[in-house]
Amino acid sequence: MLAPAESTEAAAVKDTTGTSDSLNVKHKGDIETTIKYSARDSIRLDVVTQTAYLYGDAKINYGDITLEAEQIEINWATSTLTAVGVPDSTGKVKGVPLFKEKDDKYSADIIKYNFKTRKGVISGIITQQGEGYIHGEKVKRTDEALFINSANYTTCNLAHPHFHIRANKLKVIPQDKIVTGPFNLYVADVPTPLGFILGIFPVPKKNKSGLIFPMYGESRDRGFFLRNGGYYFAVNDYIGSRLIGEIYTLGSYGLQSQTDYISRYKFRGNVDLAFNHRKSTNPNFGLAEGAKEFYFVDDYKIVWNHQTVSKKNSKLSAGVNFASTTFNRNNAYNPAAYLTNTMTSSISYSKFFGGTPFNLSLAARSTQNNNTGVYDFTFPDFALNMNRIYPFKKKIGDGNSWYEKINISYSSVGSIQARNVSGVPRGISPEGENLDTLKLNFNNLGRIFSPPYARSGLRHSASVATTIKALKYFNLNPSLNFNEYMYFNRLNYRTFGNQVITYDTLKGFSNAYDFNFSTDLTTRVFGSVYFKKGRLMGVRHTLIPTLNYTYRPDFSNLFGGPSYQSISGRTSTNGTVTDQRLSRYNGFLYGAPGRGESNLLSFSLNNTLEAKVKTKNDSVNPTKKVPILENVSMNGSYDFTADSLNFSLINFSARTKLFNRLDINFNYTYDPYVYQLDSIIGTTVYQRRVDEFGTSRGFRERALLYSLMLSTNLNPVAKKKNYKDPKATQAELDVINANPEMYVDFNIPWSMYVSYNLSYSKVGFNESSIIQTLSFNGDLRISEKWKIGFNSGYDVTNEAITYTQINVYRDLHCWEMRFNWIPFGYRQSYSFDINVKASVLQDLKLNRKRDWYDNSLRTAPR
Repeated sequence: MLAPAESTEAAAVKDTTGTSDSLNVKHKGDIETTIKYSARDSIRLDVVTQTAYLYGDAKINYGDITLEAEQIEINWATSTLTAVGVPDSTGKVKGVPLFKEKDDKYSADIIKYNFKTRKGVISGIITQQGEGYIHGEKVKRTDEALFINSANYTTCNLAHPHFHIRANKLKVIPQDKIVTGPFNLYVADVPTPLGFILGIFPVPKKNKSGLIFPMYGESRDRGFFLRNGGYYFAVNDYIGSRLIGEIYTLGSYGLQSQTDYISRYKFRGNVDLAFNHRKSTNPNFGLAEGAKEFYFVDDYKIVWNHQTVSKKNSKLSAGVNFASTTFNRNNAYNPAAYLTNTMTSSISYSKFFGGTPFNLSLAARSTQNNNTGVYDFTFPDFALNMNRIYPFKKKIGDGNSWYEKINISYSSVGSIQARNVSGVPRGISPEGENLDTLKLNFNNLGRIFSPPYARSGLRHSASVATTIKALKYFNLNPSLNFNEYMYFNRLNYRTFGNQVITYDTLKGFSNAYDFNFSTDLTTRVFGSVYFKKGRLMGVRHTLIPTLNYTYRPDFSNLFGGPSYQSISGRTSTNGTVTDQRLSRYNGFLYGAPGRGESNLLSFSLNNTLEAKVKTKNDSVNPTKKVPILENVSMNGSYDFTADSLNFSLINFSARTKLFNRLDINFNYTYDPYVYQLDSIIGTTVYQRRVDEFGTSRGFRERALLYSLMLSTNLNPVAKKKNYKDPKATQAELDVINANPEMYVDFNIPWSMYVSYNLSYSKVGFNESSIIQTLSFNGDLRISEKWKIGFNSGYDVTNEAITYTQINVYRDLHCWEMRFNWIPFGYRQSYSFDINVKASVLQDLKLNRKRDWYDNSLRTAPR
């Protein structure tokens, strides 16, 4: 019976009696769901043999199973499906059978399937499992697994792959694992001696726990090693942890834990912990030379990144990067990490109170300097802020009256800051103890969190301000500011030996107040020149002058000066007794009411210069603005209360970009006064500023400070690499964002960033100091699959090449090659890697390297 060619609509299959629809009646052993089928060409039904023949783009849907092919045969009597492709006039097979079941997909020459038993036989199969592809000659499919004879397993997605693992027998448990018998590796169809008697390749749909096989090798300085081996713990769908270690035959070892966690629509983050015990025969590595046969250093690192992704009124974020001062020097391979001397950490929580102007933030912070060994800790650090409110603003009206613009703001901040005692500069503490003898340990925590090693306090600030139109073109912005300082101790001064003033720290709550008045007057002045011919339509100059006046009383005498103490002592060589008023909060966290009257007038002048030009072939935006000078500014101040040297240093700065490529930054500091030379003893110059204007004359000199920075990004495509490829999956984006230095973008043919820095300083009669450096980095795509990256510079002052690194990358389709080379310097090293891209075969690689710590004759920088 021949069906019409246009009959491609789905048909419901009847049971064997043909009297009832299988959707309504189910008998034991019958089909359990509706089978829908269609074909582009025709559908022929043979009632005698109970067989249907589908021709031309045939398709069958049976529950979660989909079968597509050029021809499909359905036999109701045996409950089987047979699908084949058909060669065209050129001999090329079209309509190759494609079988889909849930997340599994198979492509084959012939597919035979029983939809009752859910078993089948497949010839010439190609299927993808996770990151791998399986090619097989003959496959038997059961409800639980695939059994394949003469199978090839590869992660190359080509029809004829570059490499494969060949096994006579292979078992596939979908979305779980692939198990093979004896196998060996083929590269370009050439067999290699690499193989094993058994192979297990995980292809889980979900994270699963398992072993991480280590890499092996030899280090000249540390001996033979096993690295990056361990175990992966798949705690659940939201938490995964990798525990890896390394061990060397000469005594070095290390352990690292990397944990990732995520809660969808709430938060995500990762925690990395590392400890390394480095034992070396290099005397410059650890202890002083001659102390032992071996030298060692223990390094640790703690990294925690947390991000709240919900849009609620509260947010928790963390960026902890805490380590021993020598961790980057001894363990970092990333140039950015190795060259970083300062490490910062912070954990913060913020809360916005809906319907109110208030918001709260709590934080813990730390900063460490790897050169000096100084650690600064801040915990807790809180701030309660009230956004500006306008109490007199009318609900209806334009709100232009000055009293409607009166606004009130408030903030309250408090924190405890501490510094590790071993990082405090050498000297004697107020108690007479040598600071070098104190160490950061639990026995000294009480000392460390007390002055002078720690500071704590609170400060409340309130401000009342408004804006007043003055003389039509000016804005006058007066404000009255009030501060309260709250501390838990204060200083009590006394004379020691009638000669030296010292102090004691008195515990107990103490507070102080101050206030100041400030106002600024500002306006904008515009000047324009227009042209009637050419693309240049006009040039506009914007001038923004600002005057700011601030007045603060002398709080050392106002209201009796409660935050100051009077003390007498012999402070001169002739024995003259003088009285002094010293602040009880000198050096405290938020300062204290100021001593002396402040009557200060500040001035600034900002300029911008831009052109308006016609665009070419753009009817939507016929004109555009082109900056000529992005900013030229000058600022300084005049102190009315000073008896001399009333003017401050005057700073000039300019910033612009030429041809949309070259960034120019220039800074210059002008000292209006000159210096007078008193004496020169050895290399020490004794000089003083003199309250005199004019050019330098003989024994008088000025201070001269300026800096110039030129930088350009010659990237012809984009100024920044795009790590958000829309074709990439979220998992691929996560890997790229976590390791941006490993990402190679072949869409950019070449890029080049160059910067030049010049700074010059000369203060009076001191010797001048010049710092001049040139740095550059970039990459070059020399072919479709080759790319070279570089990072280097030159210190002109010291006539030396700075840290240099060269990277070569080759895309080998399913493989990749990387060559990293640091040609000279203390970090001189190289590494050469060829590996499969897919993570499931991450151990299939060739590695050759020489680490920087094998340079045993080199001296480590201190």
